[in-house]
Amino acid sequence: MKLCNCANSIGHLCPNPDQIGNDAHGDYSSVSSLTRDLIECYLKFYYLCVDVCPKDEWDARWNLMNLHDHMSRIKILIGVRVKLNLFPRKQFPVLTLVIS
Repeated sequence: MKLCNCANSIGHLCPNPDQIGNDAHGDYSSVSSLTRDLIECYLKFYYLCVDVCPKDEWDARWNLMNLHDHMSRIKILIGVRVKLNLFPRKQFPVLTLVIS
């Protein structure tokens, strides 16, 4: 889904081919950012869905992706908690050690 959305957005942000050179304006910084997102998304898709590997290796890939996702969420939540000063940091000593 994200692959399609990025590609579609890139298509809408770029000028039409018949307009190139005739005062065509495109948001190329957004196009470059979306292109990077498109490449990263495709590489994740290929890594998890296309590349053939043994089951134990695929399980390790899946677990690694989930670990990365969970750690990113924990970092965000700890950042929000510290910024808003919702509760003391000493309530989560293990997470603080893992993230620091």
